Amino acid sequence: YVSRLIGSATMPQSLQLQLLPSEQDAMRLRKRNMLGRLNLSLQFQLDDSETPLPENSWIVCRIILMTEVEFYFWEYTSKPSDVKFVSHWNELKVLKQLKTEIRTQLLTTTTGGDTSSSCSPPPPPRVYLSALSQIQARCNQFSNHQHVPPQRSPTGTAPPSGSSSLCEEDRDLVAFNDWWENQCSSAQSSSSSSGTGTGGGSGAHHHHATAAAVINLTDDTRDKEIIGRAMVAAKDIPSDSVVVAVPMSCVITPDTPLKESTGFEFRSIYQKLARSGTLQDDDLLMLWVIHDMNNNNSKWRPYWKILPHCYHLPYLWPYHELTSLEGAALLEDVVANKTNLLGWYDDLVRSVLSKEYSEAFPPELYTWENVLLARCIFDSRTFRINVNGKPTNCLVPFADMLNHHFSGNISNRRYCSESDCVVLEAMRDIPKGHEITMCYGGMSQYEALMNYGFLNQQTNNQQQQQQQRQEEEEQGAQGLLCCCDDVFQFQVAADVEDTVSEFVLELISSNGFSFTHYLPSNGTIPEPLKMVLRCCVLTQQDTQLLQDTDWEPTSTKPLSDDNEQRMLTALQETLTACLEAFPTTIQEDILSLQQNNTTTKPTTQQQEGDDPMQCASDEEEEEEELDTHSRLGLQYCLGQKQIISAALRNVALLQGA
Repeated sequence: YVSRLIGSATMPQSLQLQLLPSEQDAMRLRKRNMLGRLNLSLQFQLDDSETPLPENSWIVCRIILMTEVEFYFWEYTSKPSDVKFVSHWNELKVLKQLKTEIRTQLLTTTTGGDTSSSCSPPPPPRVYLSALSQIQARCNQFSNHQHVPPQRSPTGTAPPSGSSSLCEEDRDLVAFNDWWENQCSSAQSSSSSSGTGTGGGSGAHHHHATAAAVINLTDDTRDKEIIGRAMVAAKDIPSDSVVVAVPMSCVITPDTPLKESTGFEFRSIYQKLARSGTLQDDDLLMLWVIHDMNNNNSKWRPYWKILPHCYHLPYLWPYHELTSLEGAALLEDVVANKTNLLGWYDDLVRSVLSKEYSEAFPPELYTWENVLLARCIFDSRTFRINVNGKPTNCLVPFADMLNHHFSGNISNRRYCSESDCVVLEAMRDIPKGHEITMCYGGMSQYEALMNYGFLNQQTNNQQQQQQQRQEEEEQGAQGLLCCCDDVFQFQVAADVEDTVSEFVLELISSNGFSFTHYLPSNGTIPEPLKMVLRCCVLTQQDTQLLQDTDWEPTSTKPLSDDNEQRMLTALQETLTACLEAFPTTIQEDILSLQQNNTTTKPTTQQQEGDDPMQCASDEEEEEEELDTHSRLGLQYCLGQKQIISAALRNVALLQGA
């Protein structure tokens, strides 16, 4: 993300930032234009002071690391000082990358570029140490931000090994922890005997495995019912240290089916399908998961047994439960994705694999229900790790027990070639007994529900929302998107006269505008939306005005009062239609949730590593599970409708002005 630091051992040093090479050219150009308009440079001098990183370096880094949706809201910001805070995910990336790059440059500077030199290095330039202190102070401030719910202190313990009075969940966890220790010990012995990985990373396999522990979470209000699992610090963990190092021998990658399958013939079938292109990497991994989860002799059997028995991803919701999402674009996407997956299952698995290779893909094992479950495991648990230069989706046992938190204390997950491990690193000090969490990303409610089956914690009370935003402003966090915020995505259409339709479409295309737009949770009308709609409602008279003035479509100023009123009217009609697509009102949803809360407990912030309610076998439990999905759907749609309603109020204010 941040290229590298350049300069000599003399001060002041300079910091050189670069736009992300992985982004599309159009996005990089837009970010470069924004930086130019705000008169911001990609290069900064590091002052020889207690705060060597200038404030503009943080602002530029935030812009560089914005996601496409984040950039949508910030592209036409008028002052650099407005970009004090974008989102918690963005700020986490800024802190992580600046810290990593400055530490790398510090090491390079103090060793003269030769990290293996036996000579005593010169004293490190204090400018780098001051910069690291400055970043760490921001890390601490970030983690203590009042807008973020405090790190929970998990209720639960690691079950004692050897006890005869353990429940099934505790026994499974004991077996997993024993398996994990054995795998780490075996990898450590193998590394030592081969003489590889001697150095800072490899000798820590078994040592770092004991820095964290997986425990069962219990609910005191439900007679200590086990409701999920979590990772906690087994000892005090200092900032920047490795919390967990998972040997690659434990990691499940697309290569695993080609090496670990039982029997030569079975393995050769996988290899043949992979070579022919019949199965892509992700397909191969997902199908192998079905096989291995049902293999009693699997090396990963203890890992499979502690995974959730049920998932709340909409993929698994029956169609009658999906009706709770009626009116939301999420429903259309769930049905479309499920239909595509069913087509893949019918055309490939059932029609080809289970017929031509029935030994490897028996029909009684590769059922539609098992394919859906494997899809949910793949979507909610895979890590995307760059292994030997290749981005790879993989399952990482132990590490995937991390629960989601917007103020997560894990700063990085990466593949370490020296130790041949996937490592997790601490963003800040983690006291013994505290939960270890990771931010899954800057997720909207759509992404959280679709990919993980939970909703981000959010406040629907308007007074509490206002109080939270006042706290953000006091701390300089004035972003449109914050940790509990959601977005509403929708499409606009060009409703113009036939005589100017081609001109309008060309105007929209030439300025890089899109018909897909977003609203933030406070209903603020973003500038890109206004710009597009001003073009969409152009008349013949407006086009003449365009030619007679120097007004540009990317201007934040109106073309004319008449055009502005038509733009607001079009927006009002579009949002009203979106709101009316939902079968229930906001008041009806709130009433339903209030009545539901008197009998059941809401499922928000359900964690990716959690073990939710067991699949019900009797009728009463089945009804409660169904209610969980309906409640999630209601909560999601309620949030979407509240965003639209807030935007309609803002439109009315603009019309009055």
